[in-house]
Amino acid sequence: MTCAQAVTAILQFLDDAKGWISAIPPVKQSQRFGNTAFRSWLQKLTQNTDAFHRQLLPESIVTAGATTELAVYLHESFGNSQRIDYGSGHELNFVCWLTALNKIGILNRETDHTALGLSVIPKCVLLSRSLARSFHRISFSLVYQSLNHLLSAGGGGGVMACDGMWWW
Repeated sequence: MTCAQAVTAILQFLDDAKGWISAIPPVKQSQRFGNTAFRSWLQKLTQNTDAFHRQLLPESIVTAGATTELAVYLHESFGNSQRIDYGSGHELNFVCWLTALNKIGILNRETDHTALGLSVIPKCVLLSRSLARSFHRISFSLVYQSLNHLLSAGGGGGVMACDGMWWW
């Protein structure tokens, strides 16, 4: 797989992950923080990661066990299933995942960094915002008196206390 094909595959995976959001309805619950339906979305991400990495990586890297390590970074990029939250530490995991792909030669600094900055990172941000709107945030609707897929901002305020603010 060429570097350009790897970027295309990453973009497709992010599109697929965004599509899973609409397939997972919110759970009616009285929980204060995140909606537990987020766990189903994260489980779907986890179930699809290995096949995605096997498509993305050469067989020699798969055989060496890189998929296991890469999977942790990708899984932690979009939130925590235990706490049902999202924050700047999760964003850092996505950057670490991209860095690891660069280090093992799947991405190339000279040819792919523009595509990463102008296509992959913005798509990741849009996915994260979709997750936030669907699973992370409280929707105060006077008409429906309902809570949508709640998910809480991560940590105690995150980097510069921005965790709870960036997606609004």
